[in-house]
Amino acid sequence: MIKRSVLIRLRDTLGAVDEAIEIVSGASFDDYQRSVIMRRAIERCVEIVSEGSRHVPDAMKDMHPDANGWR
Repeated sequence: MIKRSVLIRLRDTLGAVDEAIEIVSGASFDDYQRSVIMRRAIERCVEIVSEGSRHVPDAMKDMHPDANGWR
Protein backbone atom coordinates (compact mmCIF):
# COMPACT_ATOMS: atom_id res chain seq x y z
CA MET A 1 0.00 0.00 0.00
CA ILE A 2 1.29 3.45 -0.90
CA LYS A 3 1.77 5.78 2.07
CA ARG A 4 -0.18 9.03 1.73
CA SER A 5 1.56 12.26 2.65
CA VAL A 6 0.34 14.48 5.47
CA LEU A 7 -0.41 17.23 2.94
CA ILE A 8 -2.70 14.93 0.95
CA ARG A 9 -4.45 13.81 4.12
CA LEU A 10 -4.96 17.42 5.22
CA ARG A 11 -6.38 18.26 1.79
CA ASP A 12 -8.74 15.29 2.07
CA THR A 13 -9.77 16.54 5.52
CA LEU A 14 -10.50 20.05 4.29
CA GLY A 15 -12.38 18.61 1.32
CA ALA A 16 -14.54 16.51 3.63
CA VAL A 17 -15.35 19.57 5.76
CA ASP A 18 -16.31 21.53 2.63
CA GLU A 19 -18.46 18.63 1.43
CA ALA A 20 -20.22 18.36 4.80
CA ILE A 21 -21.03 22.06 4.70
CA GLU A 22 -22.38 21.70 1.17
CA ILE A 23 -24.49 18.66 2.13
CA VAL A 24 -26.28 20.43 4.99
CA SER A 25 -26.44 23.85 3.34
CA GLY A 26 -30.02 25.05 3.34
CA ALA A 27 -31.24 22.10 5.40
CA SER A 28 -32.86 22.39 8.80
CA PHE A 29 -32.03 20.08 11.67
CA ASP A 30 -35.39 18.38 11.09
CA ASP A 31 -34.39 17.80 7.44
CA TYR A 32 -31.14 16.27 8.66
CA GLN A 33 -32.89 14.03 11.15
CA ARG A 34 -35.36 12.77 8.55
CA SER A 35 -32.78 12.06 5.85
CA VAL A 36 -30.85 8.84 6.30
CA ILE A 37 -28.86 9.74 3.18
CA MET A 38 -27.79 13.09 4.59
CA ARG A 39 -26.90 11.57 7.97
CA ARG A 40 -24.78 8.83 6.37
CA ALA A 41 -23.04 11.34 4.09
CA ILE A 42 -22.13 13.52 7.07
CA GLU A 43 -21.03 10.44 9.00
CA ARG A 44 -18.64 9.57 6.17
CA CYS A 45 -17.26 13.11 6.11
CA VAL A 46 -16.59 12.88 9.86
CA GLU A 47 -14.81 9.56 9.33
CA ILE A 48 -12.53 11.16 6.72
CA VAL A 49 -11.73 14.07 9.05
CA SER A 50 -11.03 11.66 11.90
CA GLU A 51 -8.79 9.46 9.78
CA GLY A 52 -6.84 12.45 8.51
CA SER A 53 -6.32 13.85 12.00
CA ARG A 54 -4.84 10.57 13.22
CA HIS A 55 -2.04 10.86 10.69
CA VAL A 56 -0.89 14.37 11.55
CA PRO A 57 2.58 14.01 13.13
CA ASP A 58 3.01 15.03 16.77
CA ALA A 59 5.61 17.62 15.77
CA MET A 60 3.04 19.36 13.59
CA LYS A 61 0.41 19.15 16.32
CA ASP A 62 2.89 20.69 18.77
CA MET A 63 3.26 23.67 16.42
CA HIS A 64 -0.45 24.45 16.96
CA PRO A 65 -1.21 23.88 20.65
CA ASP A 66 -4.27 26.15 20.43
CA ALA A 67 -6.01 23.71 18.08
CA ASN A 68 -8.52 21.80 20.18
CA GLY A 69 -9.01 18.08 19.78
CA TRP A 70 -5.57 17.07 18.48
CA ARG A 71 -5.15 14.60 21.29
